[in-house]
Amino acid sequence: MNTEKNQILAIVGLPARLDVVAVSAILNFPEHDVPVLVSAKLLEPLGNPAANAPKYFAREIILGHAKDPQWLSKATKAVSSYWRKKREKAEDQSSDAGVPGTKKAKTSAEKPSTIPSTKSSITEQ
Repeated sequence: MNTEKNQILAIVGLPARLDVVAVSAILNFPEHDVPVLVSAKLLEPLGNPAANAPKYFAREIILGHAKDPQWLSKATKAVSSYWRKKREKAEDQSSDAGVPGTKKAKTSAEKPSTIPSTKSSITEQ
């Protein structure tokens, strides 16, 4: 069946609805950057898919974006900005782990008690 689909696509060309794999190949962005472009409102999936549903995109719009240098520039800046912020956030969190005084204080359940217990142990009875 997959070979039939490939034969049809070879004759007809790209399908009207493109999935994330096709969009990433046409626009030359990695697949993991397509959701970044969607969240930046630079790509709009067809319909109103749920957050965890597969996304499909209109062929004509994607091909138009691929030919538009201004759109490609905006998309590249959006992706770069996203990963830069994510990297800075990770670096901040990792640097806080090694700084004294930034560790979480122990809760009362974790602190050893300095008050002698008034309960007698089972062995004393």
